[in-house]
Amino acid sequence: VSNPSATVTIGSLTNVVYSVVNQAIRRTENGALTNIAASDDNLIPTTSDVELANTEFVQSTVTFLPMFAKGHPGFYADERAGTAVFSLS
Repeated sequence: VSNPSATVTIGSLTNVVYSVVNQAIRRTENGALTNIAASDDNLIPTTSDVELANTEFVQSTVTFLPMFAKGHPGFYADERAGTAVFSLS
């Protein structure tokens, strides 16, 4: 290698951004938007009793947990932590 600080790109670079907007989880890849989940996706079972009078779900949490395949080692700590987008307690 004649230039050890050179950058080589194989294929195309992809820019992916995950975000929580209002009541939806969105993924944007190179400007193209995809909704991953929204408030009408029934992430919490419909059998949950909001009064908690007759339900097995006393506590429920929906966590957005992206899976990173490659990257900086710090990404893996973020992967394990996740982001809570809903909580019922």
